[in-house]
Amino acid sequence: MNAQSFTSQNTLEECLVRTQAGKTSVDEFTEVLLESKVVVLLDNEIKGETWDNSSQPLVLKSPRGGDVLALFTSLDRATPWCKQVPKYVFALEVAFAWIIKSVGGQKMGVVLNPGHPVGVELAPERIAELRTRNRQPTALP
Repeated sequence: MNAQSFTSQNTLEECLVRTQAGKTSVDEFTEVLLESKVVVLLDNEIKGETWDNSSQPLVLKSPRGGDVLALFTSLDRATPWCKQVPKYVFALEVAFAWIIKSVGGQKMGVVLNPGHPVGVELAPERIAELRTRNRQPTALP
């Protein structure tokens, strides 16, 4: 699949496609991302409303160096990764604003739709900037 044959499933995906095509600013994409829900893959199921620290999210090595938290714009984008990395078969949809508050310290970036032509990697410095800029509650959404 390439970006031209991609069918957007939600507002976040529509905005990401427009941004990659140069039709939407990075700032507008950032605003949409901060207000969107994303899917994170976990190695254990989360039960109830409280985060269980025994659950670990899918973290990948960036080609740029360092670790990145793998996030997805929809469950359909995450499904192939469940097959590729069978340890991470539990999907949790959460607010992006919440997840960046929980990302491992200041040294972890985020990759949205890893390996997909309609995706983006955000460096740890960018995540730190978004974390500072977006003062959302830290409760599990």
